[in-house]
Amino acid sequence: MIICCAGCDKPILDKFLLTVLDRTWHAECVRCVDCGCSLTDKCFSREGKLFCRSDFFR
Repeated sequence: MIICCAGCDKPILDKFLLTVLDRTWHAECVRCVDCGCSLTDKCFSREGKLFCRSDFFR
């Protein structure tokens, strides 16, 4: 079974899977939809989209 990334829709071939909002991602694809910064520690979501703290509370 091939698992595709929720961010780029490409297959995830990494040894470990990253799950955010019940979807599977490449680590490099977990980014804020507004500013594009990498979300490595915390992320916020609205309507299924990922945001950094500053963009979420804007």
